Amino acid sequence: MNTFVLLHIPLFAVLIALVASNDERLRRLTRLGVSAFLLIHGGLHIWFANEPDYEFASTISNALIFGGALFGGLHLVASFRDIRY
Repeated sequence: MNTFVLLHIPLFAVLIALVASNDERLRRLTRLGVSAFLLIHGGLHIWFANEPDYEFASTISNALIFGGALFGGLHLVASFRDIRY
C-alpha cells in the first residue's frame, strides 16, 4: 500500500505541471483528460466494489474517489457546454 501511495507523488507533480502549463491547448486537453479519468476511475470503483479483494471502502477513500468523479463529470459537462455555445 505504501508503494501505491508513493507512486502518486510523481504522478501529481506531472499533472500539476501540465494543468498549469503556459500552453493553453495542452492545459485544456490535460484538464479534460484528468476529468475523464476521474469519472472513469469512479465508475471502475463502483464496478469492483463487491470484489473480495476491494480495499477502498473507507470514508476518506470514498470521498476522494467519488468526489473526484463528481467534479470531473461536472467539469466535462461545463467544458462541453462552453464549446457548444
